Amino acid sequence: MPNVQEKLKNFKVLFLDADGVFFDGQETRSTLPDNTIIIAKSRGHQDGQGLSFLREIGIRIIFVSGEGE
Repeated sequence: MPNVQEKLKNFKVLFLDADGVFFDGQETRSTLPDNTIIIAKSRGHQDGQGLSFLREIGIRIIFVSGEGE
């Protein structure tokens, strides 16, 4: 049985719908001195670890979001 890397060798990009799937809805907001607002969304450690493995074997990760529409 081929390993995971062998199965994924033809994949170049992974598109993910992040809202409500990868991110749990929690946000942390910070305001910079120039009044720029930074928003960070929280996600699970396991999800991030899986993405790191995919990036390590050369797969690009793209998150698609409807936020801001």
